[in-house]
Amino acid sequence: MQYVILFFTWLFTTPWALALLIIAACAVCLRLWYVAVKTKYIGHCLYERAFSSDGAFAGEEFTLTETVTNPTLVPLFFVNYEFFMPEGLTVDGVYCSSYSKKASVFHLLPRSTVKKVHTVYSDNRGYYKIENAAVVYRKTYYELECSAEIHVYPDCSRLNFDMDSDIYRAGEIISRRRIPEDPFCFAGIREYRPGDALRSINFKASAHSFVNGVRTLMTNEYESSRNYDTMILLDSVSYSENGFSPEESKEVYESALDAACYLFCRTVECGGRVGFATNSPTKNNQSTVVPCGSGAAQNKEILECFAEMSYYSQRSYSFDALIKAALPKSPRGIDFYFICTYVSDQLAETISLFRSAGYNIYVLNTTDGKNG
Repeated sequence: MQYVILFFTWLFTTPWALALLIIAACAVCLRLWYVAVKTKYIGHCLYERAFSSDGAFAGEEFTLTETVTNPTLVPLFFVNYEFFMPEGLTVDGVYCSSYSKKASVFHLLPRSTVKKVHTVYSDNRGYYKIENAAVVYRKTYYELECSAEIHVYPDCSRLNFDMDSDIYRAGEIISRRRIPEDPFCFAGIREYRPGDALRSINFKASAHSFVNGVRTLMTNEYESSRNYDTMILLDSVSYSENGFSPEESKEVYESALDAACYLFCRTVECGGRVGFATNSPTKNNQSTVVPCGSGAAQNKEILECFAEMSYYSQRSYSFDALIKAALPKSPRGIDFYFICTYVSDQLAETISLFRSAGYNIYVLNTTDGKNG
């Protein structure tokens, strides 16, 4: 007790020690005040997040942007927002598995807005949705409703089996040789490419065209007289029906989607209309039939179907029934592509029946790569 009395006597009689004590007391009070103020106002911050686009192809990078606004007059430091990323996405170089927990820390000045951008990509197609976020501080927990979603489409450049180049029209040179371009349907002027006909060179445009200070040849481009309208029908069969193991069946299923996406992209690039039908359930429907058409909304709907289709879902009805329901409602002057794992006797009979009625049908077999 004597030493305690001596210590406090020394503390209050020494000027610099007393000043140090006052500063420490002020720091503790300020800390307690800031904790109380931060606890009160941290829930007033506005939190938003969004992906840079509605969809992207597998392997393409996109961004996730988090935006936090502090509308108060109090600076808020170390504001921690937590959320779970769905499995299959890679965020800032870190792969997310089994809904990985992510945290973002923000330092917010009064009446300021801070953005944080994350680089994201996925090698696997799918529908990815980030659910609610939460701001956590000490024992304070605020849950925020701010979901963000993105569709990752199949890789249209990846094919695990060979197809005839003329079937999916990758061989544009073959198509040009057999079906000429219409010289009366002028589409525009572009730079000369090796293989362009000499009669298509536009010499007047070439005289005024420069690329990096060098004069370049320009050619006239015409619309092809070929009809590129396409209807894609995809069969979804479980491994118990096709005789494969679950791993092999999933690989075949993804190969079929890659082929369907490739056909879709090539048709759109050629300026044709495209439709899609499948007996596989998607997010909102037991089956999907998108009539042949064109436009941004049409293309987005089909691509989202590619992303939402699940290998684990059982098909709603047979492929034969899908064909009989979709083909009579489709225009006659288009190409039909049937993507399936095998052709049963009943399916072969249905195809023969529609071919005899004037329908132009190609069959793509994803198990052995044969088509016809």
